[in-house]
This record gives sequence, C-alpha cells and structure tokens, in this order.
Amino acid sequence: MKAASQEYDVIVLGGGASGSVIASRLTESPQTRVLLVESGKDNFQDPDIQSPLKFLSLLMGDKVKHYSTEPNTHLPDNRVITFAQGHVLGGSSSVNWMMYTRPAESDFDEWSQLNHNDPEWTSAKHVNYLKKQETYQVDSPSKDKHGYDGPLKVSMGERTVSDVRTDVSTRFRTACLENGIPVSDDVNDGKTTGASHWRKWIDKDTGKRSDAAHGYLHPNKSRPNLEIITEAQVQKILTEGTGSDLRATGAEVKDVSSGEKFVVKAGLVVLSAGAINSPVILQHSGIGPKDVLESAGVPLVLENENVGKNLQDHLLLGTHFYCDPSIYTHDEVLWSTLFGFDGEKQKAAIKEWEEKGTGPMTTNSIDFGVRYRPRSEQELEGYPAIQKEWRRNFANKPDKPLFNLYHASGYVLEPQAYEPGRTYFGIGVNANYPDSRGSVSIRSSDVDEPPRMEGCYLRTEFDVETYVMGWKLMRSLARKVKGFRGEQPATNPVFREGSKAALAPYAEEDYGELAEPVYDEEDDKAIATFVKKLAGPAWHPCATCSMLPRDEGGVVSTNLDVHGVKGLKVADMSISPRVPGGNTYSTALSIGEHASDIIKRELAV
Repeated sequence: MKAASQEYDVIVLGGGASGSVIASRLTESPQTRVLLVESGKDNFQDPDIQSPLKFLSLLMGDKVKHYSTEPNTHLPDNRVITFAQGHVLGGSSSVNWMMYTRPAESDFDEWSQLNHNDPEWTSAKHVNYLKKQETYQVDSPSKDKHGYDGPLKVSMGERTVSDVRTDVSTRFRTACLENGIPVSDDVNDGKTTGASHWRKWIDKDTGKRSDAAHGYLHPNKSRPNLEIITEAQVQKILTEGTGSDLRATGAEVKDVSSGEKFVVKAGLVVLSAGAINSPVILQHSGIGPKDVLESAGVPLVLENENVGKNLQDHLLLGTHFYCDPSIYTHDEVLWSTLFGFDGEKQKAAIKEWEEKGTGPMTTNSIDFGVRYRPRSEQELEGYPAIQKEWRRNFANKPDKPLFNLYHASGYVLEPQAYEPGRTYFGIGVNANYPDSRGSVSIRSSDVDEPPRMEGCYLRTEFDVETYVMGWKLMRSLARKVKGFRGEQPATNPVFREGSKAALAPYAEEDYGELAEPVYDEEDDKAIATFVKKLAGPAWHPCATCSMLPRDEGGVVSTNLDVHGVKGLKVADMSISPRVPGGNTYSTALSIGEHASDIIKRELAV
C-alpha cells in the first residue's frame, strides 16, 4: 500500500504494540498528522486473530515471520533456535498467547538507575502507563494498581466459567497450596509473588483477543490526521547533514504488492519495528557498527557499535503430563482448531463463539500460574550460580520472582509429540532474568535477506541452573495434581536406567500420593541436557537499541532519541536495557504510552 501524501508531522515505522499506541495517542491532537507504516497485513476483525483459542494456529501462517539463530555451538548438535514475531497490524499482540504478566516494579526502577537515576523512567511512572492501557475486568485487592477505562481489556478469559476455568487448573491450585506456595488474588500488582488464576488479554464481554490494533487503531481510523498503510516495507530511514547536524527526514518505503518504492517525509521519525527489525532498519540506514555496515556494503552514516547488541529473550521450557480423561481440558478443541480434526467439541465451540462470544474459544488455555521466588536460602543449595546471582540481584528485591510457571489445561507445545486420544495438562517454566546475551546484524544491503542472529540462550550456568530448578518444581507440583496419570517421555528428561528420578509411565488409574523424586549429580546433568535440547524462545526479544548512555552500551537516550541523530526516536521493546520479568506485551504498551507523552511534550500539543 502506498501513502496518500508525502509529508507528515510524525512517521511511525511499525504497527506493533508500541507503534499502535503512539499513532493513536498522537492523533488525539487534530493538528498532528501521523503516518503509520506496517509491513504486514491488516488484522481488522480477522476471526483467526480475535478467537483466543486459535492462537497456536497463528504461529504457522503468514501472520508471523520466523527468525533463526546461527548454530549455537554450546548447545547439543549445534542447535539452531527459531522463533516467531508478529507480521500483521498489531504486531505480536495479534498472535501472542495473550498472557497478562506485568514485571516487578523494581525492574522499571533499574531502567532509571541504569540511566543515572533519571526520574523519567521510574516504576511510579510506569505504573501510571500500565493503568492507562487497560480496562481491568477482574476483582483485585490492588485496585490502585490497575486501570478501568483503557483501550484494552483484561479478564480471566471466561464468559462461561465452568467451560473455561478448567477442573485441572483448580487441581493445580490445590497442588501449589500443598507445596507451600502462597495463592494470591493478584500477582500482577508489581509487588506480589506466588500463585494465582492467570489473567489474559481477552475481553470478557465479547470473548475476543485484546490486541493493540483493535484497541488503539481501528476505533480511530476515521481521524483525518491518521493514515495507516499496511503491506508497506521500510527500506531505510533517510537522513541529511553530518556531525552534530545529522537529522532524520523521512523514510524510503516499498509497496509490497507492486514493488514500487516511494519516499515519505516528516519532522519526526519514530522507529517501532521491534527488537529484531528496529536495529536492522537502523543498520540498513547506515547507523550501527562500522564493521557490520562495511561487511554488508552499506555506507556509514553514523557509527554506533551498540546497535543490535545486547539481545535478550526469555526461554520457555514446556513439559506435559497425562491426566484422568474424565477431567475437562481443552485438548480436543485446541488440537482440532490447530490441525483441522473434525471433532464435535471443536465444531460446537467455534459455533458458540461465533454466535455468542462465549465458551472454550474465549480462552488461551493458560488458566493458572506461579511467580516463583525461593522461600529460603536452603532452596538454592546445589545451585552455585543461582546463589551468586541471588545475592547480587534478588535478595534485596522481594518483588522479583526467579522464574514463572504457567499451567496449561491441555497440550500446547511440541505438536510432533502429541498423542491423540490422551488427556493432558502442561506446565512451562520461564526464567525471568536470563544472563545470556546475543546480537542482531544485517548480512548485506538486501533488506529482504534475514539478519544474522547470535543466540542469547543458555550461555551461562545461571540460566541453565534456573531451568533445572524450575523443571524440578513443576514436576513436583504435577505429581501432586489429583488425577495425575504419568509423565510424557517425549517432553521430559531421559534418565539413566535405575535412576531414582525415573519418570512415572502412563497409567490407566490415578497414581495417588507419590514420594518426591531423589536426584543425584547424573540426574541433574540429564535435566540440563534436556533443557538445552528442548527449551524454546518465548518470543520476548528486547534490548537491541538499549536506552542507556552512549558510552555504556546505549542506542537511545531517556527521551528515546537515537544518540547523534536529530528527529529520530526508537520506541518499542528494543529500548528496554534489561529483559523485564514476564511477558512483554504490557511493557511494550507502556513504552508506547510513555513515548507518546514525551513526543507530545516536545511538539507542545
């Protein structure tokens, strides 16, 4: 799609979560003309996007782009890790798992501290932006931490509780209590750790996904000062001048359908293409590491060796367990939706959602979760890397969970291992604060060539130990679930013959009370190998255009200005200097809200 005009006040490059917010908020002022450029297709009222339980099927189609790392020589078989990012209006908010997970407030305070205690980015400011984005449809003991009139809806995901908040998740709640894990009514207040029924980015009143485009853009498309073009690929950011006079003036864009290239200009360019594509676009524009640009054949405009560095992401280690087939789970509906099985439950669920917006299609199947913080130093024995990091970064920050556990009411990962006819529940562990770092860089001047990605996964002992500890805990909890029928071999570690940690095989009857497994050094090695073979990315990349001082690894300032370039800002998860402790959607929205206020202040509107 080609732009209707050639000049605007602001051009937003990228229509993901942050970009959608910025375009919407800036055009609240009628005199500010904004062009939003998105490379993917429009998502307006797309039923596959709006129906929550179809989320897995979205990860295999044209609404995402897949990116692969270089071979990871520190992983078994030099493993290449591939992950998806949204390639549609709304970005990853249109295809993600809709899990509502706010970071700890101390995460945001660290952003301020890393920028010499700049008051612009404290947790107090972030909380206000988190509230501004949402309409919270759930009772909470922390009402002052949530918003109740924002564009996006947050709920339990249910309109018929008996169908959606499944029996198996309630049993998992009981297992948490038996393990001594406190259960809370709200673990997303920025302060509380423990277990809770999990909130979702789903509108309770309609049963539809709360993506950024339907929340911020589509209701405002009639504004005469807002133009949205989709299927338009950014080629590069245009600049003029040199030295202290270097300024961004616009962008060169390609109409994907026709291949025609055109130029759009503005007084301010806001790059919001995500943690992979924002540094890639900067590098194609001549802004980045000198050696990368020279190798790619791109003329150097401004050297900044930090562009594309510091890549961080969460990993998700998912395992599955067999359970009593009389327990209701989402297996039949979920997998019929994904693979087209002709199941009666699936037909009925889709019909109910289409006609009423109710029933099993109104959930993502993630019904319970744990923000886990070890309760004593004794739990850290046997994990020397965790002990060291705990003293440095956790002990004095009681709001920081070491990892999150997510309980799925059905089989949601590793489709090649799914056994039709069995009934499952799944548990995933997500280490919140990985130490591993990677990078993103262009290979050539061809914007269609995938970037080179050095993976940021499991490069440190702290990261591996965290997943070993997390797997042991989720196994312990799974074996306490009433109706537990065994551990699926394909998605659990392989222990040596005779190990006291051996898996419980599938059984036709409930196991009942089981003793805690006993692990020795060889068992821990087997778990670590399993982690390195199976753990996959959670699609939360960030930090590749870090908001830090230039000489401390930064690409943008606390006003989101690209160091050394006037009229150019970056506003998306790439500016996060550290990966926040949880799913990144709420943080991306907060960055968009914050960026909007910064820009309004500078434009005096």
